[in-house]
Amino acid sequence: MDERLGGRAVLNDIRTQWPELKETLRELPTLVRRVGEQAASGELRFSVDTRELREMNERLRRSDRRRYRVTLGLGAIAFGAAMAVITTPRWWHWATIAVGGVAGLSGRPD
Repeated sequence: MDERLGGRAVLNDIRTQWPELKETLRELPTLVRRVGEQAASGELRFSVDTRELREMNERLRRSDRRRYRVTLGLGAIAFGAAMAVITTPRWWHWATIAVGGVAGLSGRPD
C-alpha cells in the first residue's frame, strides 16, 4: 500500500504522466478564458436535472399555493369584518368571512 501512496510512487506517477500533464496545462488558460467569456455573455449553461431538484421545486410550488390561499383567506376575512363593522352586517359579509376562513384553512401545511 505504501508503494502506491508513498512519495516515490507519486513522483514516479508524475514523471510518467508529465507529457500528458504538460499538454493539459498548456490548454488550461484557453479553456479558462473561453469559460469566462461564456459566463460574461450569459451563454454558459449547466444542465442539472435531478430527482431532488424536481422534488424541491414541487415543494416550493405547494408552499406558494399555501401562502396564496392563506393571504387570500386573511384578506377576505379582513374585508368581510371591516364591511360588517362599517356598515350594517349583511349575509354577504358573513359569507365573505366564511369563504376567507375556508381559503385560509385550505392553505394549512400538509
